[in-house]
Amino acid sequence: MRLPERVDQGKQAGNAWADGGATREESMASLQDSSPFQAGEAKGRAEEKTGRMIEKGREAAEAAKGKAYEAAEKAGSYLQETADAAREKAACADSAARETAQSGQEKTSSFLQQTGERVMGAAAGAADAVKNTLGLGAGKEDSH
Repeated sequence: MRLPERVDQGKQAGNAWADGGATREESMASLQDSSPFQAGEAKGRAEEKTGRMIEKGREAAEAAKGKAYEAAEKAGSYLQETADAAREKAACADSAARETAQSGQEKTSSFLQQTGERVMGAAAGAADAVKNTLGLGAGKEDSH
């Protein structure tokens, strides 16, 4: 069975003191010297983990940014399609209104022409009636 590193180091220091290789104070100093090393290792691991977490956060932010951009693109595309459809409908309505107006104009023109011809015919008939009444008509001149 493997002992934790700190306990293992303490045991080694105790053995060295017991063997007469080092004093107890030297052994304790050895343990204290390893504490800053272990703290440095812990700090390094914490910094590494923090770096990984920051990178994951950046990746998540990039993914969210991409999704937001895609949603904006879809919305813009939808709005563009809707605007295009509205323009097309307006163009069709404009064309239909122009055709209706042109047809109405043609009908009005035809009606006015017919009315004008009737008025001219009626005026000519009235003029002939006046001429005949006054004896100036073509029919009376032929009979003289």
